[in-house]
Amino acid sequence: MEIIDRYVYAVIQRVPQLQREEIEKELRGLIEDMREDHASEGRTEEEIVEAVLNELGSPYELAAGYRGYKRYLIGPELIESYLIVLKVVLFSIVIGLSVVLGIELFVDPIEGLDTFIGFFASLISASAQGFAWVTLIFLFIEHKGNKSSYKKVSGIKKEWKLSDLPPLPTEKTRIRRSKPIVAIIFTILFIMLLTFSADYFGIIRMNDETIVISFLNVEVLQSYLPFIWILAVFRILKEGIKLVTGRWTKNIILMQILFNLLWFLLALIMFMDQSLWNMTFLDELMQADLMFAGSEMFQTSSELWQYWTKILIYIVAIIVIIETVVLGVKAYGMRNNKS
Repeated sequence: MEIIDRYVYAVIQRVPQLQREEIEKELRGLIEDMREDHASEGRTEEEIVEAVLNELGSPYELAAGYRGYKRYLIGPELIESYLIVLKVVLFSIVIGLSVVLGIELFVDPIEGLDTFIGFFASLISASAQGFAWVTLIFLFIEHKGNKSSYKKVSGIKKEWKLSDLPPLPTEKTRIRRSKPIVAIIFTILFIMLLTFSADYFGIIRMNDETIVISFLNVEVLQSYLPFIWILAVFRILKEGIKLVTGRWTKNIILMQILFNLLWFLLALIMFMDQSLWNMTFLDELMQADLMFAGSEMFQTSSELWQYWTKILIYIVAIIVIIETVVLGVKAYGMRNNKS
């Protein structure tokens, strides 16, 4: 029966991965034995199943009983997801800084020793920060979840009822583990590049002397980095919850929409700030003999440069609108399924 599948699913999602198969077999056997014990009471099959599951009680507490211990910093429900996210973040930091190292060595190979020293210093610092942030994020999910928020996401309430069981994930509501992981990797890589190699976001001319003509004013960008980092941490938190939950819920959809709105707001503020851009970009192109005044290429580049910020804002707006509509349709479908 579906209600039994939902109950078993709610229990095994809260026990360590290696124990899930064994616990599922044991739990299904226990339910079947209890159904046989209640079979002589003259009730319907649905009433018997409801009585058995109510007798077993909250799947959250039953899972805690299977685990056999409760004292922990990050509990067994989350430890596997925590370790996955931690490995992904540390791996992404190593890859991101390695890419930064490769760019710096490519542009300025003479400063190789100083570049390597800076790489290892940044690697130690960034890895320590990554470990700290991931741990704090999962502590938030753990302890906030034990009170209210995660219980709402997971369908757990203080006074448990059979109707509180979360639905089984369908193909439409299931969140594949690879998607949050890929999102975290790209977030970390983007942050690493923006933090350590923003001055290389532009055109690089390799000749007798390497010349880098950046699109951005790096000094102005530095003032926006704290907000970008906060948004990145929020995204990792959101992806971590998606990884733990494994399915779309209304709370996760609301978090995704909120993130999209914050991302669009920050992009709008940044792209409209003319001081963020390298105002001498076209002049530097001409000084590097990459373009000549009055040429067709110069006219085209000038027009593109004038409208570049608007084009970026439109692109971000279109992405946000499309994703918000998709999330709205998903939420509407979830509501219809419940009704």
